[in-house]
Amino acid sequence: MASLKEYNRKLARLKSTKKLTKTMYMVSANKLRKAQTALKRTELYHDKLVSILRGLMYAGADVGKIPACLPRKQKKRFLVLVVESDRGLCGGFNNNLNKAVLKWTTNLAPEIGTTIYTCGKKATVYLKNRASVENTYDGFTVKPRFVDAQRIASDLHSAFLKSRADEVYIAYNQYKSVISQQPVIEKFLPISDELLSGPKDGKAHKDILLDSDCDEILNEAIPQMMSLTVFRSMMISSVGEHAARMTAMENSKNNSEKLIDAITLLRNRARQAAITNELSEIISGAEALN
Repeated sequence: MASLKEYNRKLARLKSTKKLTKTMYMVSANKLRKAQTALKRTELYHDKLVSILRGLMYAGADVGKIPACLPRKQKKRFLVLVVESDRGLCGGFNNNLNKAVLKWTTNLAPEIGTTIYTCGKKATVYLKNRASVENTYDGFTVKPRFVDAQRIASDLHSAFLKSRADEVYIAYNQYKSVISQQPVIEKFLPISDELLSGPKDGKAHKDILLDSDCDEILNEAIPQMMSLTVFRSMMISSVGEHAARMTAMENSKNNSEKLIDAITLLRNRARQAAITNELSEIISGAEALN
């Protein structure tokens, strides 16, 4: 049995850990609320831009003139942008996505090669020795910015136009709830026909008035849509990261409380045993004097 001093030292450490994890839980909860608010604004902007693109299609825009919308006949090279966190202490948030990406690349046809772009230090550290990582964007996910998303989208678009990739995908953790984040891998390029065409209902677009040529507007709107798609995935991943860290810190706090209760009981038993031994020695000494 450990000594009373050792038990007190363990309790002090556990109480310090509990205090730290409780603070990190509160910080993550606050960041989660802010990230959810920012994501909601991003989703509204995304939906509005999609509606505009569909209106342009209804007005007669020709996607055949947009290289980002043209599928390749032969698919020999895929490019995947993996969006994760730059920081840890968020449970299996990053590891689950890493495993999903490696499994996805393994299940591809043998003739298809895969190149990885990583957004987040955790993805870079894990995948650099396990896959073909060509480009990294570290430090972007701590506080996602649209200007960073524009840079990433431009690099992905450039790789597609230069035929370094026949299809481009984005992998990130889809936020489901505070305790659930699901890894998803979505096609980024070429832009799908379903996104642009949408419902075959022209009533939603009958009042659209265009001052410029609709093909010219579409050509300007597509890069904006690509940047927004990358930014949206970064925002969703950020929300999931804060939720996962909040859950991890809550579990850590609860485990600390359980350990504190268990060690407190052991310490009390050790203290009781020490008192009993002292009393026995006193009584034995008193009897010896008599």
